[in-house]
Amino acid sequence: MKKLFLALAFLMVLVCQGQSYTYTGKVVKIKDGDTITVLDTLNNQNTVRLAGVDAPEKKQEFGNVAKQFVSQEIFGKTVTVKIISVDIFKRPVGYVIYDDNINLSEVLLTRGLAWQFYDKSEYFKSLQDTAIHNRAGLWVLKDPVAPWLFRHPKKPSKKPSEAMAKA
Repeated sequence: MKKLFLALAFLMVLVCQGQSYTYTGKVVKIKDGDTITVLDTLNNQNTVRLAGVDAPEKKQEFGNVAKQFVSQEIFGKTVTVKIISVDIFKRPVGYVIYDDNINLSEVLLTRGLAWQFYDKSEYFKSLQDTAIHNRAGLWVLKDPVAPWLFRHPKKPSKKPSEAMAKA
């Protein structure tokens, strides 16, 4: 446990200094379409949140499709993880590279199995726009709901005057 804490502390120092951290490991768990667990060379299990994308939640349409796709692509494989930040839950956020330089975040966007998230690059935007145009994956839905909206839906007003004003 101490070894894991020291590794996480070191990682956070690097990321706070604007540096990235890269390591190689075997994918041992797929939590959902954008979160995986990688066993590194020191036998530490590292939860990694994919950078640049947000996949549908498990209870959303295409949530299980995204998870299954990620599982078929990388489960049991050796991947390279390039950590670029740490999220608000203190999870490392990074790009996962596999099979001779394939970026999993890019593939999820191309297949229409995730939304562009935090990564504001024109490249990621173009991947998502192409998926939308081609009605790939979740873009076949009439009104797909972004995962961040699904997780935190707007609560109805409790004030009667506000409810009446909207009616």
